[in-house]
Amino acid sequence: TLRNYGKNIKCAFLGTAPIDLESKKKFIDHFGFSIFENFALSETTFLTTETFQNIENSVEGSTGELLPYVDLKFKEVSIDESKNKSFEIYAKTPFLFDGYLKSNGIVDKPFDKEGFFPTGDLGYLNKNNLLIITGRQRDIIKKGGYLISLREIEIFLETHPYVSEACAVKVPHTFYGETFIAYIILKNPILKNANKEINSYIINNIVRHKWPDQVIIKKSFPKTLSGKIKKHLLI
Repeated sequence: TLRNYGKNIKCAFLGTAPIDLESKKKFIDHFGFSIFENFALSETTFLTTETFQNIENSVEGSTGELLPYVDLKFKEVSIDESKNKSFEIYAKTPFLFDGYLKSNGIVDKPFDKEGFFPTGDLGYLNKNNLLIITGRQRDIIKKGGYLISLREIEIFLETHPYVSEACAVKVPHTFYGETFIAYIILKNPILKNANKEINSYIINNIVRHKWPDQVIIKKSFPKTLSGKIKKHLLI
């Protein structure tokens, strides 16, 4: 069985983007060992990780507890008319890089006055001290005065029973300034009326300003070797 492949493995660590809990459960059922999320950047090395002690507290988007040498702070980047706040994660560790080497030989040091590095990721610490990643700052769009998290839209679309994977991509708009298109992959590609059903699901379950301009069904998404979607290739 597939579980035999994992009988000599205690756990695996995952450091790309947060994987949904359902996919993790399927992996564990198939292979018989746990996946531990962690959060790391090339500029910082590892910042958080899940462990056998905190894995039971995992929720969607969680990447584990802070490692003992890490300091984080959260900077409010914006607030929309519905009072939803977004916070960018700033990190400081003993292993921070010195900066970005530019072509002219100068090192650009992208730190604030306290020496914290802006990760570009959005998130917060929950009541169990787990870091929850809610998206990337570049994945927050402003549509006619409303701030919209594209990651929130993707998670919402993936709750539909027809949808295997979703991707929301920012596009310019002549009136709103910017909006987005939703791309989806179906669990069953031969489903009839899938687009109609999903559009109805959107209309009935989220506010109007979060509706995508289009919902486009794809057979697959272009991805990097680490599994991240190449959004620029979808437009």
